[in-house]
Amino acid sequence: MILAIVTIALMPILGFLFGTIMKKIEEWLIVKAGFG
Repeated sequence: MILAIVTIALMPILGFLFGTIMKKIEEWLIVKAGFG
């Protein structure tokens, strides 16, 4: 039960981190494609 509460509480944080990381990877890939 506690684990579920913690998971729900962390969801927005994890989502934000994941989104930021994916954006960085996407930018890096675009740069690689542009200059490669």
